[in-house]
Amino acid sequence: VCLKIQILRYCAFYKNDKLILFTIANDKTNHKKRLFVQYLNTNGTLKNKPLEMGTISSSNLPKDNFHITETADNKLMLFYHKTFSDYNQEPLTIKIINSNLQVERTENIILPDKYVGNVVKILQIEPTTKNRVVILASITAKKGKKYVTRLATIIYWSRLQKFVEVPVKLSKGLPARSMFTFNKEGNIIVAGFYAAKTSKIKGAFVGVYYRIIDPTQGKIIPSGEPKFYYYPIPKDMFLEMQEKYNGETSTQQFSFFPRSISLMDNGGFIFTS
Repeated sequence: VCLKIQILRYCAFYKNDKLILFTIANDKTNHKKRLFVQYLNTNGTLKNKPLEMGTISSSNLPKDNFHITETADNKLMLFYHKTFSDYNQEPLTIKIINSNLQVERTENIILPDKYVGNVVKILQIEPTTKNRVVILASITAKKGKKYVTRLATIIYWSRLQKFVEVPVKLSKGLPARSMFTFNKEGNIIVAGFYAAKTSKIKGAFVGVYYRIIDPTQGKIIPSGEPKFYYYPIPKDMFLEMQEKYNGETSTQQFSFFPRSISLMDNGGFIFTS
């Protein structure tokens, strides 16, 4: 059987003195995108036959492609799902791959019925070492004649098949682009930009925030002085963001994306974007 295969994209990682290559190929015969992994020699040649790690439909949107990231314990996480707008029990697939190209853990997560029919955007997803998976999602649901969007952390216990949602609510504004990490106690640190509840400038951020979530209790917990939870953007910086050299539109001028979160001993935080 001769398959029509087109190489779409590839990326490489260096783990434990091994150069690991991931290749996304378009299988035109079966209308699938396929992800393969194999080793590279130091001269750039292929070392072994490729191993298939996952497939998705060719109709998937570009943003719903295979996503490969490094984990805190020096392994690789693969995440993918079928494209959806209104969620309809599409599985969210996670695979943890070690430097021997072995899949150590696989999770196929189907969100509870309460999310069916909602517009669900997965912003970040991370497994933990305690059979938990943490998901940060933007969820838009219809309430009456209006659509309401909320930012939420969803904690999934794989052994118990249990889900707990912790909404990320702010007293000073609306959470915008956000991410999460973990502190040394294993708590979830959610941080990002926040916008004013009403604003004349579309998409404008007025500050940054952070919240700490205890995954065991499934709730937000206090840490340090409440004043450290927020950092309003200074007026001169806010005005500078609106300069033409930062973009022609407010969307371009405020096109900041979170990159990292670091906590300080006094309860403050450093947020990099």
